[in-house]
Amino acid sequence: MKKVIVFVFFFVLTFQSWAIADAANPISVNTVNVNGKFIATDVSPIIEGRRVLVPIRTLASLGVTYQWDSKSQSAVITKGTDQIKLMANKKEAFKNNKAVQVDVPVQVSQGRILVPIRFISENFGCKASYEKLRSILFIQDGNYKVDQESLKAEDLQAARQAAISLPIQFSYKSLSSLEKPGG
Repeated sequence: MKKVIVFVFFFVLTFQSWAIADAANPISVNTVNVNGKFIATDVSPIIEGRRVLVPIRTLASLGVTYQWDSKSQSAVITKGTDQIKLMANKKEAFKNNKAVQVDVPVQVSQGRILVPIRFISENFGCKASYEKLRSILFIQDGNYKVDQESLKAEDLQAARQAAISLPIQFSYKSLSSLEKPGG
């Protein structure tokens, strides 16, 4: 019984220290990777309500064009025949002139327009994912394929750059699959 109490006490203390560490180190986005290339941003992306907002200029790497109207505080983002209109501080947007809801509205920070990347990427057939371990936001268009040749390059620096441009993927086995029958 004493072992159980000690274990529970240790577990509670460990969990509390993790929670305190997470509160002291809020989630942030340090780097943006678009289609395997790291993109420099003059304003860091922010996380608002568990949604990542990126400077609108970052979208140019996806072949997206945009216009910002400072008078109406609205952005029109276009890719191919699709068009999205977003207004600063409003949760209503328009995709091809049809009203849609946005989880987090466009924001203006340090003179830059920040847009919700998941909303934009999904509406233009792209994928956005955030890797917490390295604080990297990955954005990939629907046609993006990993260049396998660059991963096997003779040039070690080029191969390393290609490898760190990939999201880390975790694969876990359940504890029950590791246990031996009757163990």
